[in-house]
Amino acid sequence: MTSNDKHEAPLTDAIKSWFVMPDASARAEIPGPLNHDVALEVAANCFMAAISPKRGTLSVGERGLDFRAEKGSGYVLIPYANVVQIVADVQGKNVRSIEVVTDQMNRIPFVVEHGAELVRVLSRYIDREQLVGHVGNFKRAWRRICSRFSHS
Repeated sequence: MTSNDKHEAPLTDAIKSWFVMPDASARAEIPGPLNHDVALEVAANCFMAAISPKRGTLSVGERGLDFRAEKGSGYVLIPYANVVQIVADVQGKNVRSIEVVTDQMNRIPFVVEHGAELVRVLSRYIDREQLVGHVGNFKRAWRRICSRFSHS
């Protein structure tokens, strides 16, 4: 597949993504926004392809998450019906990133600005069980060390 080919990721029909567009005629195929009422827009980097993150805007509204690339091409539309879990990377009072896990077990990571506000808005639209905090490597290592001494 050349860089001028249209590529649609193998997600579900409801989850749409597109990161390479060949020309103006293909740009006409970009779907409109997922949400009619946007509750919050934040600057974000989408790491759909780990080696080439896309900078853009992540919008949260009544129907789902909508990412639009700032320059060039790219979008990701994720309805709440397809969200299994959203994992927030919490560091103190700040949220650095979120990772959306879909019903197809795809993991779509976003590094976001104003992450704490984003999590507050997301909590209005998804169940509390779906919104979880990430257990970092230090906490995981500390728990292993403590568990070894508690069983003695």
